[in-house]
Amino acid sequence: MPMRAYRASTAYAGAHISANMWLWIAAFAAITAVMWVLNWMSPNSGIWAHLVVLAAMIGGTLVMIQSQVGYVSPYAPKDDDEVITPAVPRA
Repeated sequence: MPMRAYRASTAYAGAHISANMWLWIAAFAAITAVMWVLNWMSPNSGIWAHLVVLAAMIGGTLVMIQSQVGYVSPYAPKDDDEVITPAVPRA
């Protein structure tokens, strides 16, 4: 696959996920709940337990990403129009 097509496809997928973040969080929360019920009904099945944890990890990661939307770090670099001069001791 050519790199230009790969970058375009990943940019589109990333934009879709970030534009619909709450939908993806709700979907993974529902998937986690369904798999938890399946694991609860059959406690000897290890595959459901692994899938519960995987869906919960993805959902948790999406929640952490959503919590950072709009946050501006106090240590963020200044805008281009602000001149930053290093502190030089005066003699």
